[in-house]
Amino acid sequence: MGIGASIRTIREQRGMTQADLARATAIEQSYLSRLETGSRDSRPNALVLARIAKALEISVDELFLETGIRRSKDRDAELRWKKLERVFQALPASRQVDLLALADALSKVPELPLVPKVIGDIEDTEDKEGPP
Repeated sequence: MGIGASIRTIREQRGMTQADLARATAIEQSYLSRLETGSRDSRPNALVLARIAKALEISVDELFLETGIRRSKDRDAELRWKKLERVFQALPASRQVDLLALADALSKVPELPLVPKVIGDIEDTEDKEGPP
């Protein structure tokens, strides 16, 4: 299942129409329709996914879990994602938006070997100092 199908499934489980989700996210309904059907011209960025997840009252991570994209047998990787999510959720909303914009910009860089190092640094810092 792709991200669009995941959004549609969760939206329908919530009893929302595309028009409801469009109003709640300030995203055009036509874009949501293309996104849900997997149209090639509708690849959502991190900010769009964050707005959709918020309107559906779930985390962005849950959108991806529904798709099966992140179902990993690697328990350590799953624990790192959980820690990262806790750190993210502890940030003020304005900083979350800033971080999502940064993540979106970084996702456009062809190769970025720094990302796993940064995630490891967050984990190491949290273990030593407690939550930020």
